[in-house]
Amino acid sequence: MQTEHFFNLMKWELEEHLSFPMLEIIIGIAIYSILTTPPLFFLSDMTYSNLHWGIQNVFLFLIFVVSAIFPRSFAGSFVRGETKLLLSYPVKRWQLFLSKFISLFLAVSVVYCAVFSLNVYLQGLNPFEPLFYVSLLGLLLQMLLFCSIAVSLSLIVKNEIVSILASILFLYGVEGIVSAGSYWSYTGRFKFLFGYFGLRTHGELPMGLM
Repeated sequence: MQTEHFFNLMKWELEEHLSFPMLEIIIGIAIYSILTTPPLFFLSDMTYSNLHWGIQNVFLFLIFVVSAIFPRSFAGSFVRGETKLLLSYPVKRWQLFLSKFISLFLAVSVVYCAVFSLNVYLQGLNPFEPLFYVSLLGLLLQMLLFCSIAVSLSLIVKNEIVSILASILFLYGVEGIVSAGSYWSYTGRFKFLFGYFGLRTHGELPMGLM
């Protein structure tokens, strides 16, 4: 019964916060940020290097998407009284918040991973290219971090507009303060992950990281 309640909460969350036109906007932003970066490397044995090219734009737009969706759900539910209403039913607080996080994270992840997977066709990559799956892993890990920060700020502030602005300013601010090669920056972490596995799988650093 608890499992059924949990899935009902997830279904309600998706219907409430990813209905038209929100989902379509997310898909449009994902397509623009991922597929509009032209490839730079055309050698057949180095085309995988294009996977990390333009990743900064992907993360910049992803911050905007996450900072808009998660505070709207978490902080907005406090403002609108939805949290108080739902907790009046036999629903535990952790079930409510976890269902929100999982449903929204899965929805955004599916959209971005599906669009990112088109790079296999557009870049002429081998579907079994290890660095493609490393890139997907890096994208998901960064997304998980962004979502966690946005949710934490939302639960602390409990104001939708302030939470959105705080999430954007914090995530953009960290990237602006530290250097692009730092582990504190999302581009630095991704490039380290990509370069490490590129060296392991291909015996050399991908082009653009040398």
